[in-house]
Amino acid sequence: MTKVLAVESDQEVLNFVQRTLETGGYEVVQAKSRMEALDVFINQRPDVVIIDRDFGSKSDGVGTAEDVLLLNHSARVIMHAQRGEISVNDEDIGAELFLTEPLTGKGIISSVDALSTLKSPSVLVKSW
Repeated sequence: MTKVLAVESDQEVLNFVQRTLETGGYEVVQAKSRMEALDVFINQRPDVVIIDRDFGSKSDGVGTAEDVLLLNHSARVIMHAQRGEISVNDEDIGAELFLTEPLTGKGIISSVDALSTLKSPSVLVKSW
């Protein structure tokens, strides 16, 4: 079973992501802070990480993605942010897929499905 780490400071959004992914057959682990996310990433070894670009502060989301990729350069990372908030510079972070908010169940499942089966890294921006 594919394991997904969802990183989000808003508990309602975190619960929505977890329910959605569990319904789609994924195992989900949660983190609400940068330090917790790194601890869970190291100890739980998720297959895919979904990070809110702006959780806590922008530096928390971006920094968490960068830290995850430093720990494992082949980590599969999805970032999400408000429409219009994703910039060309964000693509330099190393996330393979960017989702625009508001998040939808279809968008979350499709994104994780894509990264779970994708063999080589790529950068995609999805708006569902």
